[in-house]
Amino acid sequence: MIMHRYYSYIVLSFFALACISCDNRWAFKGENLPPELGLKLLNGEFTDEEGNLLISLSDTLKLNAKTENETYTFDMKYFDENLVEINYEILKGDGELVQSNTTQAIAGQIDISNEEITLEYVPNELGEHEISFVATDIFGEQSASVTVFLFFFDNWAPIGDLQVSYQGKTDPRHYLLDAGNSIDQDAAYGGDIVQYKYLINDYELLTTVPSINYIFQSEGTFNVSLQVLDNDNFWSEAVTEEVLVE
Repeated sequence: MIMHRYYSYIVLSFFALACISCDNRWAFKGENLPPELGLKLLNGEFTDEEGNLLISLSDTLKLNAKTENETYTFDMKYFDENLVEINYEILKGDGELVQSNTTQAIAGQIDISNEEITLEYVPNELGEHEISFVATDIFGEQSASVTVFLFFFDNWAPIGDLQVSYQGKTDPRHYLLDAGNSIDQDAAYGGDIVQYKYLINDYELLTTVPSINYIFQSEGTFNVSLQVLDNDNFWSEAVTEEVLVE
């Protein structure tokens, strides 16, 4: 009986210690918060004034022989002391993700040696691209998905706008041909209109200024067409106005 009680005590003591260990581990995990990922804002911070993280980013880039940058660079930061990994997946588009200042390049994974991470996306094709990131901690908790949406294009053609108005100042057949409202659709990315081409019936007139004064040589009905050329050597579609000269 004495030996039986002794072993019972040993077993019960071990079970009690195991439960304490389980309780402590359960309590620690219960207090654990999922990891967080955030993208750097334009002001250089990772959170806004209210402490919110940026988890979605959209941007558009122009890529052609004249553009200097052929990649898109962005920064990310994780917030978790128990982080195990950050995985990424290119959901749309063909490209490559390159991490700066790391020698541990593994496809689909981010080196988490530093909390702040600089990434460079290299597109292999134009069009839409989508990259998704998820962080996982030691307990298997995952962050909300962080997504970067990018659109790469080579050029957007200009759009011509033609206004013809009667002037009659120096001649009764004096008109103003005005293309001043023409636009280059990618002006925000360095696009610009560099030439204007007028076609008056069969007469072609090229100029680098948006409006010209023109005196028709005779009365009658004339078709006046306009095309504009951008600095990527793309012509707009022609727009035409019918002008009755009396």
